[in-house]
Amino acid sequence: MSLGLPEILLIFVLALLLFGPRKLPEIGRTLGRAMNEFRRAADELKTSLEREVNLDISKDLGDLKKDLREAQSTVGDLRATVDPFHDLKSSVKDLAASLDPRRSPSAPAAAVPESAPPASSSEPPADAAGAPPPGESGPDLKG
Repeated sequence: MSLGLPEILLIFVLALLLFGPRKLPEIGRTLGRAMNEFRRAADELKTSLEREVNLDISKDLGDLKKDLREAQSTVGDLRATVDPFHDLKSSVKDLAASLDPRRSPSAPAAAVPESAPPASSSEPPADAAGAPPPGESGPDLKG
């Protein structure tokens, strides 16, 4: 709800008629002080509430972090109970990956046998009888 100029003028004229020109400045000061005090109290309440909420949030956050550390510890203990060599296995895998330059630790190696000859990208291999690859013509037999 907002007051426009006509409404403010009407209130001013009524106050002037009711209280007179001598009392009006005193009433205005008193009203201004009351509004200032109310505004200060509202800001103080707002600050107090924000401080309490922030304290509660930081306390809850600290509790959550503590619970998370406890859960991680419990999971580590359970993992060690189920597989006592888990830490050793992961350490050996990391070490092997760091020593093998052909493999990156994030990508598994492709299953290519070491004895396989390198494939030529331009020509397909010929079959055992020495026949040319499909699509190419051999020596002319009509001859």
